[in-house]
Amino acid sequence: MGAWGAGTLDNDAAMDFLGALALDGSADDDEIAVRDALTAPGEEDGYLDADLASDALAAAEVIAAAA
Repeated sequence: MGAWGAGTLDNDAAMDFLGALALDGSADDDEIAVRDALTAPGEEDGYLDADLASDALAAAEVIAAAA
């Protein structure tokens, strides 16, 4: 069973994104992943995939937590 809920991080895509950051170990790669996740939705035309949006929201949460 997957994760689901009303919160920003309460879904499988967001948890997978955060898990990839934690497992990677490289701060430079994590910074690139966060930046890419935040910019990717702006590059889409029309329909925005839920997983892409979830990654962007998770990346925003990472930045908010770091601030």
